[in-house]
Amino acid sequence: MPKDLYPSSFSFHTGRAAFASRRAILQPSPDARLPDYDPHPAQQMVYLTELRRLIVEGMMATFSIENLTWIPYRLPVSCHTVEPRSYELTPGYVPPICPHITNPFRSRSDCSMTVREVLDPATGEISFIFRAPHPHCRFIVPIQYSPERSHELSRNQYAAQRGVGNGRESFLHESSENENIASLDAEGPADVDSGESELESELESESEL
Repeated sequence: MPKDLYPSSFSFHTGRAAFASRRAILQPSPDARLPDYDPHPAQQMVYLTELRRLIVEGMMATFSIENLTWIPYRLPVSCHTVEPRSYELTPGYVPPICPHITNPFRSRSDCSMTVREVLDPATGEISFIFRAPHPHCRFIVPIQYSPERSHELSRNQYAAQRGVGNGRESFLHESSENENIASLDAEGPADVDSGESELESELESESEL
């Protein structure tokens, strides 16, 4: 049999590598199949409706793995005096979870919502939301954050550490003290002047006698 009819080792391995590359192209990657195990689109609509109801009621929400539904989400007290950008650095902070946690191939870090900034082009104001980092998440939780409220809580916390009470009580206390001092300063010279004039009048009456 002619020698050229036998496949060489080079051609065999080359064909095998080409077949493996075609199979890799045709077969989807595990990441591409992740959405197949996410909640059904109809179930996601149910979750969206439940989430919107909680948001309309003025609450933030996180998904409960045990109950398979949304439940109210509350930030720890340590997060009340910081901006949402610093939540991850605050002790006791646990981020909310999105419903994609029911996918057995998604980790908790994939479904842990992160803080994101949203710019309103009309007003130029920046708001904050919670949203999971994976690209297939449709669930958005607005963050209830007010800079004025945060600053007020910071002042109250600082005043409480000083043992004065809340910030407003401290301000009123200092203001009342300043007013008392000012009134004493205003009344002090008048009392001294009236006392001196009375003493002078008594001395003049004694000299006339």
